[in-house]
Amino acid sequence: MPYKDEEKRKGYNKMYYENFIDKEEHKNKYREYYQKNKDRISARKKEYYQRNKENINGKVKEYQRQNKDSVKKRSADYYQRNKEQCKEWSRNWYENNKDRHKENNKRNHTNANNKSKLTAHNYNRTWSFEEKEILLILKADGVPSSQIAMLLGRTIRSVENMAHKIKTKGALDTNVSNKQNSEAMDELMDLIVAYCLVSKE
Repeated sequence: MPYKDEEKRKGYNKMYYENFIDKEEHKNKYREYYQKNKDRISARKKEYYQRNKENINGKVKEYQRQNKDSVKKRSADYYQRNKEQCKEWSRNWYENNKDRHKENNKRNHTNANNKSKLTAHNYNRTWSFEEKEILLILKADGVPSSQIAMLLGRTIRSVENMAHKIKTKGALDTNVSNKQNSEAMDELMDLIVAYCLVSKE
C-alpha cells in the first residue's frame, strides 16, 4: 500500500533505488523512455512549472542563497565544459531580448547608483583636481566604478560621468575651484593605495 505521508514515500523510494535497482540499467531505460516521449515530458514539465512557478522559484533562490560557493563552482565548471554553446546561447538570447536586456541594465544601474548615495559624502560637490587624478589612477588599475565611488564618497553615476568627461576632454582641468584640503587628500590616497595592495593579494 502506498505511503500517504510524502516524506515516508520519498524515503522508501530512495531506499528501494539504492538497494534493489540496477542503476545503469535504470538510466538506460529512462533515456530510452525520454527519447520516445520527449515532447510529452517537456510539455508536462512546463505545465507543472507554470502551476507551481512561485514555489519553485522560491526554493531555487533559497538553495542558491545557502549554497553560493557550490553553485558558483558548478556554474563555472559547466561554462568551461560548454563554453561555445554558452556563448551561442547568450548571443541568441541577446538578439531576441535587446529591449529587455537594456531595461535590466538600466534598472540594475539605477539601483546600484541609489545605493551608492548612502556613502556619497561628496554628493553634488565640485570635483577637485586631486580627485580627478585619483579617479584616473584607479580606472587605469581596473578598479570598478562602484568601489571608486565608495572610496571617493561619490555616486557611481558621478564617477562614470566624470571619467567620460575627462576621456572626452583629453586633459585634466587644473583650474578647479573648491579644492579639498591637501592633508585629507593625502589620507585618502594612502587609503586607496592600501586598498589596491590588498585587492592584488
